[in-house]
Amino acid sequence: MPSGWPEGPFIVAEVALNESGDVAVIAGQAHVMKTVEDLHEAGREDLVAVTGRGRGFIGVIDGSPPVGVETQADALTRHRLVRDIGYKL
Repeated sequence: MPSGWPEGPFIVAEVALNESGDVAVIAGQAHVMKTVEDLHEAGREDLVAVTGRGRGFIGVIDGSPPVGVETQADALTRHRLVRDIGYKL
């Protein structure tokens, strides 16, 4: 561990962020083609780290891993699509 980092164990746990009444939590990772609406509809797992000093929100798991690698032809198709719908690269 780098010098200056705290010593001791920590725990990472999946937690449910309580969304009730007038409160909504929208958390996730996004890229240019993902919207807040997409994030809200995605099932997600919320991760919290717990140490001796307290706890904190560290991340979100909100999707499946990639199913492949983009080829050069795929990239050209994607570039054309985003230009056609008004995005600029």
